[in-house]
Amino acid sequence: MISRILDNVAVSKFTYDPDTDKLTTDYIGDSHHLTDEYRQNYDWDELSKPLPLFVYYPKCSTCRKAKKFLDDNGVAYQSRDIAADRLKAPELLALMGRSELPVRRFFNTSGKLYRERGLKDQVGQMSPEAAAACLAEDGMLVKRPILALPDRVILGFNEDKWRAFLNL
Repeated sequence: MISRILDNVAVSKFTYDPDTDKLTTDYIGDSHHLTDEYRQNYDWDELSKPLPLFVYYPKCSTCRKAKKFLDDNGVAYQSRDIAADRLKAPELLALMGRSELPVRRFFNTSGKLYRERGLKDQVGQMSPEAAAACLAEDGMLVKRPILALPDRVILGFNEDKWRAFLNL
C-alpha cells in the first residue's frame, strides 16, 4: 500500500472504466485554489506516474522475496493477492500483450492444479484468449510473481533481472 501526504484541501480525481475494469489517475493533489502561501509544490510527473502492479501469492516464498526486494529498493507499487483477487481474462490478455513471452510462460507449470488438470499437453495449443480464460479460472494456475509496468511485464523473480527491469 502506498500513501502520499497531500495538502489538507487538495483535490484528486480518478476515473474508473467498468468496461476495462481500469482505474486511471487524472490528477493528484491539485491545490490551485489555494494561495501561494498555503500551496505546496509537487513533482507532478512523479505523482502521476502509474505505479507498477505487483501480483503475488502471500504464501509463496519466491513472492515474499520479490516483495522484500521491492520494499528494500524503495519501489512504490500496487499489490494484488492472486488467490484473493484473481486476474480476469481481459487483464491476463493485457499482460500477455505487454510481454514478448509465449503464452505457456504465464502458467505455473510447477503447481499442483496445473498437473491435476493435465495442462502440459494443452497449453502449447491454446490461443492467447483460451489461455487467458483458463488462467482466469484460478489464480494458482498463473506464474508468479508478476511485476507489470504500463509497457512491459516480468514473470517469476530473479533479482538481477528485476533490477534491470526496473533500472535500479
